[in-house]
Amino acid sequence: MHAKLLCTALLGCVVFLSGCWHDTRSVAASFDGFRHMATLRGGGDVLHAAGEVYLTPRELPRTLAVVKVRAVSRYGDHAGLVETVELSEIEIRELARLGVRTVGVDAQPLSRLLPAGTRVQEEQLLAAARQLDAEALLVVTYDTVQGNDMWVFPLLFTVGLAPTVQKTCACTVHGIIVLTGGGGLVFDGAGSDDGWQIANGYTAQSAAEQVVARAERRAFSRLIDRIIAGQNGPDVRVRPESLMSGD
Repeated sequence: MHAKLLCTALLGCVVFLSGCWHDTRSVAASFDGFRHMATLRGGGDVLHAAGEVYLTPRELPRTLAVVKVRAVSRYGDHAGLVETVELSEIEIRELARLGVRTVGVDAQPLSRLLPAGTRVQEEQLLAAARQLDAEALLVVTYDTVQGNDMWVFPLLFTVGLAPTVQKTCACTVHGIIVLTGGGGLVFDGAGSDDGWQIANGYTAQSAAEQVVARAERRAFSRLIDRIIAGQNGPDVRVRPESLMSGD
């Protein structure tokens, strides 16, 4: 009897530890190629220190091509390649705020020329933006980290029905605006958000999907806010998500 209890406790510790430390991360693209290009072409000194307001709405390019990407690989033959990702309807609605809150920026997705799944490099993205007669190119990429905390003993005694899992997510959406003519940078910053949600053994998957969708939606919205406000650099989230948050 004691041996069975000991085995159960040890199994619980293993499950608990694996739940606490198992994180998954999205493959965010690097913008170092665009930054290096801007430096070589003499446009790398236009951005001020992180967090400073350096860009007014009147200085935004009037026509903007937009593309969402993720990294293919940072190593080997695929280093520097990115893969295009389809913009969601929520993201397209957020982009429309650039036209409402500024002097009428017209933001158009690049998906007509570069459908989702296309593998390209920086110069090819800029060339596609020039085909749309866009003054600048906005590239966005998601860095999403999912976490998983598991409370073992309620799971053992309630057959998975009680809240036993806390799904967490921290998301940073990086954005960079590059002039299609000279390659200079207009914006180089990010929007960040995080969230968490509790679930039981049967709802853990849907809870994970919901918290990721919520954090990514709000992080993208934060990025658009910072473009409108003209604030480059990282975004520091100061308010943790409350338990009952429904945003």
